[in-house]
Amino acid sequence: MPSTGQNGQEARWRAGTAFAFAVVDGRGTVLGHVAVSAIDRRHSTGWLSYWTTRAARGRGAASAACRSLARRAFDDAGPSRLELGHRVDNRVLPGRRCGRVRGGGPATAEAGVRRGAP
Repeated sequence: MPSTGQNGQEARWRAGTAFAFAVVDGRGTVLGHVAVSAIDRRHSTGWLSYWTTRAARGRGAASAACRSLARRAFDDAGPSRLELGHRVDNRVLPGRRCGRVRGGGPATAEAGVRRGAP
């Protein structure tokens, strides 16, 4: 379900520079949040982010939501690359389940998924 709210999210949604969704299960229980933001049409990139509730962790919710939103972003917003930032001490690393992952700096790692990548 679309997530709109404070801090200009609705304006970014209308402008096509950011899209955010609640992640829910079949009963409507909130499992987390997933978003594509910082869509830069000139450089054909976007930033994928997520969070999950403690109860949702280890159930594949983040990976499924990231994959689903990445497909939608590639089809609707048109970037050729999405980047996912995460802490390197995140043991789960859902980015590895969403597509290709490349390492980054000491505090975060960057995962890049390109349109049409296997």
